[in-house]
Parts: sequence; structure tokens; C-alpha cells
Amino acid sequence: MGQGRLTSLIQVFNKPNIFTTVHAFNSFFLVFSITIFGTVLPTLESVFNLNGKEAGYILVANDISGMLAALFLANYCSARKIRWMGIGAVLAGIASLIPVLATAFAEYPVPELKTKDNIAYATCNEEDSSTDESFGDVAQRNHRLYGLFVIGSILQGIGSTPPGIAGSTYLDEIYKQKGFGIAISLIYIVSILGYPCSLLIGGSFLSMYVTPNAPDGITMDNSRGWVGNWWLGMLIPGIVLVFGSFLISFFPRHMHSAKAVLEDKIKRGVTTASEKQGELGQSMKDMTKEMIPTFKRMFKNKALIFFVLGDICLYLDYSAVPFLPKIFSMLYRLDITYTTKLLGFVNIGGFLLGLIPGAIFIKRKHWEAKRLMLVYFFLSIISAPLMLGGLLVYCSPNQHAGIDLPYPETSGLNLTQTCNLDCSCTTSIYQPVCDGDITYFSPCHAGCKEVEADEKSADSSLVKIYKDCSCTESKTAKPGKCKKHCQDRMWISMALWLAGLIVNFAGFPAHAIVSQRIVSESDRTATQGLISGATRMFGKLPAPLIYGALFDATCSAWRQSENGTEGFCWIYDIERFLMLFISVILAVRVIRSISYGLAWWLFPTEDKATKQFTEIEMK
Repeated sequence: MGQGRLTSLIQVFNKPNIFTTVHAFNSFFLVFSITIFGTVLPTLESVFNLNGKEAGYILVANDISGMLAALFLANYCSARKIRWMGIGAVLAGIASLIPVLATAFAEYPVPELKTKDNIAYATCNEEDSSTDESFGDVAQRNHRLYGLFVIGSILQGIGSTPPGIAGSTYLDEIYKQKGFGIAISLIYIVSILGYPCSLLIGGSFLSMYVTPNAPDGITMDNSRGWVGNWWLGMLIPGIVLVFGSFLISFFPRHMHSAKAVLEDKIKRGVTTASEKQGELGQSMKDMTKEMIPTFKRMFKNKALIFFVLGDICLYLDYSAVPFLPKIFSMLYRLDITYTTKLLGFVNIGGFLLGLIPGAIFIKRKHWEAKRLMLVYFFLSIISAPLMLGGLLVYCSPNQHAGIDLPYPETSGLNLTQTCNLDCSCTTSIYQPVCDGDITYFSPCHAGCKEVEADEKSADSSLVKIYKDCSCTESKTAKPGKCKKHCQDRMWISMALWLAGLIVNFAGFPAHAIVSQRIVSESDRTATQGLISGATRMFGKLPAPLIYGALFDATCSAWRQSENGTEGFCWIYDIERFLMLFISVILAVRVIRSISYGLAWWLFPTEDKATKQFTEIEMK
């Protein structure tokens, strides 16, 4: 009886649809685990005192390890796809759990305020302006945990590579032509859904305090000392992926359906029995010998070369995704928690209205790969002006005294002025206040010495107004940045961004099929490795450094600790950043469109492709 149940269990895992379901499940949480970093990035920068370059290095570590893993797997995973997918899933799970360790050792400062009702933090005090230990100094000590994020990123780069290389080729072995298109589209649909879900769920976690119980007097509304829960969004996918690796291990090396699929491919002239048998029976030594001829065949394929160049630009473009919550919160003066949730809803809308219709279109049309390449080419061109246009409809930035414009009755740009010279203000914490249309870095920088609590508020620590401010024209200041009506611009931007996402997502299923059909059957695993390695080396690897450098180059005010160390950036020159950012994205989009256009032009038709690949293999 026990043996019969075991046999039944084995038969369950010998079905293509079950594999597709498990692979989609793992792919969702894999994408979730990667993109959650962008959702919590502003919080990590603040807590661990990271600048833009250091945040970029974390992403670069992922790309370097993934690139090396892709080069290895391109040649050695074709006969052991399931094994490598299981190893990848468990490594990706461990990679998500490692950064969670940082929260056990990190310090989260709680202001020890010296005035009644805990409401006078960061005000000017000529005798002693330091109300508690510098937030900058605590963040600088947390910086020692930076290595945990790098180690986790390295393992995640290795673990995320096998599903893309081995998973897609395994699907191609167990499904016939029509079924493969449906299966690969389903994988894309479910996996890409991981990104907007990471925004929504991660944004919800950021509305919770980083520890189970928030200290008294610290709330999201009174943001002084507030730290959102950044680690819970990494813990969940970590546990799930380790469990998913266990499920993957149940699948056989070759499914029963693979025989019928192979016979169909032989009938269509896509492959030969001897070729496939040779591929499955290769030893590690044989694979090494075949590596150079395989790469020679791929580099002679001009359509493939331009397709890979287009994909490199694609990843240069998409590598900006982890920075989008931060960018949109800057452009529209939104709270980072609200921004991540809003982007999550917009991305889910683009996903549902773009990717699913795109997959249905492919299922019904059964077009050859060259026509699908043309479809993807046009969709990539149309999406560019819509998404870039969404960035151009931005709100006018807040004007900070001493940074963007002079203090009243002064001419220089400096946070330290005669009116606050005796206050000994620091930039260890950013607590903006407003007077008229001018925003001041903190009550201390505005020269405010007294404070009035909002007695009507349930939270007695909320400030109603600051008084006796020597730097402001009215001698008072209100807490928070100066508010300007900007809702209409934000919704116009989101509408354009949504339209761009719909067009963009609609082409993804076509792109997935083209990447498989652009080479012969025997070279598909190696091709996936080439695409993965090249896009990581020349696309995903330099992109975080480029975008991180753009942030750092446009920083107007850095956090500074007591010992003078600079770390996290508080305020950016938004207009200058946007000009540089759009220039980079536009250049990348132009090269990407030209490359995909040439790939389509050089792409052989179905009959010519079969003849061409057969001749190459015979030689």
C-alpha cells in the first residue's frame, strides 16, 4: 500500500502542468525576493547609512554572481535541469534570509527628548542643541552590517539564474509548440506579478514599525525616529523558496511527455533524434568539448547578436526598477509607503491589461518567431514615450532655505546662517518645517526655540506650531514640508505610466518565445546562458552603479554624523536628477529599438531557419 501511494505521488510529479504550476510558484517568489529590495531601499539607506553607490554595489554583487553562474550553467546544466533548479531555489531562499539577520544586530535610535511631552526634538537651544545621540552616528555603526546584504545579493544572483536557463528549456522539452507558448506565457504572467505584489506588500510592511512594539511617542505621522519594517518582506519569500526547492526535486529528469514532444520536433525538422540523444547522453567532458563549437554557431547568428544587444539595453532600462519608489516619492512629494503601494496598483493594472491579452494573442495566432519579433519591436517603441512622458509631468520641488534659495534677507546658499549660528544644528536628522513658501531643514535650522503641542491630537507628541524662530519671516514655522497642490499632475503621470506598462507587458510573451526560437534546438540551453550572462555583464551590472551615481551627483544635503562622516542623502536636486535620468533612459531606448529592429530584419523565416540550423548541425 505504501509503495502504491509512493508510485501515485511520483506520477503526479510526472505531469507537465504540475511542473508549470510549481515553476510559476517559485518564479513568483523569486521575483518578489529580488524586487522587494527596491521597495525598502530608502529605509535601508537611512538605517544603514548607505549612499547611492553603496546601494548600487549590492545590486552589482547580484549581477556578477549571476553572470558567472549563467556562463557555467549554459554549458553544464542541459542534462541536469531539475537538479540545478532545485539548487537555485534553495540558494535564493537562503539569500533572502541572510539580510534578515541584520535586524537582530542593528540599532534603532529612540529620541530622548528633553522638553515636556516629547515635542521639542531638533529645536534651537543655545546651551545644548543635542537632545539625544546623533541619528547619524547610530546609522554609521549599523553600516558594519552592510556585508550581510552583499553576501545575500551574491547568493541571490546564483540562485536566480537556473530557473531562467534550465526552467524555460525544460518546458520546451515537455510541451509541444502550442503548449509551450501557453506555459511560458503563464510563467511570465505569474513571475512578473511578483514585482507589483512586492510593492503592495512591502509598502504595507513599511507602515509597521521595524520591531513588534514601537517606542512610546513614535508613529508614522510623527516620523521622527520612525523605521518601517523592511525585513519581513525578505523573510517570507526566503522561507517559501526553500520549501519550493523541495517540491522541484520531485520532478523527473525526463517526463513521459518528452518522447512525444521530441517526435513532433523531428517531424517538423526542428531537431534530429541523434542530436537530441547526443545532448542527453553528454558527460561533463563532452559538454566542455562542445562548448567552443556551440559559441561559434551562436556568434555566427547575426539575428541573435542584435537580439542580445537589445536585451542588454532592456536590462539597462529595467534595472532602474528598484529605484522607482524613491524616484516617484521625490517627484510628487509623497511618503515612500504610499508611493510603493500606488506603484503596486499601477503595475498590477498594467500587468493584467497587457501581459494576459498578449499571451492570448499568441495562443490564437500561432505566428512564427519572426512575426513575433516584429510585434515586440513595435510595442517596445510605442511604450517608450508613454513611460518617459509619465516622468516629465512632475511637481515643482520644495524650495529649501540655504540649499535651493537663500535664507530671508541673505544672499548665500548655506544651512548655517547668522540667525542659527548659536544653535549648533546638524544634518544627522531631517525634520522639515515650513514658513510661507520656504521649507527649512529642521526647526533648529529655522532658529525655532519654542514649540506648541497640538492638544486636539490623540498623539501628544505632535507639534502644532514652532515659535520664536529667528530665521523665518513670520517668526513661526509649521511642521512638515511646504504643501503644494499636485494631485492632478500625479494622476496624469500615473495614467501615462499605466499606458506604457500595458504596451510594454503585452510584448513579453512574444519576447519569451523569440528567445527560444532564434537558435536551433541543441543550442537553446546555451543561448539562454549567453543571454543571461551578457545581459548581466553589460546591462544589469553597470546599471545600479550608473543610477546610484546619478543620485549621488544630484544630492543637495547629506546626513552628517558627529565625526563628520557623510552617508545617506536627505535632499536631491530633483530637476537636475530628472534631466540626467531621462537622458540615460532615452539613449538606452534608442539603441534598444535599433537592435531589435535589426534582429527582426536578419531573423530567418521558419522554413529558412530550419534549413539553416540543420546545415549548421550537419557540419
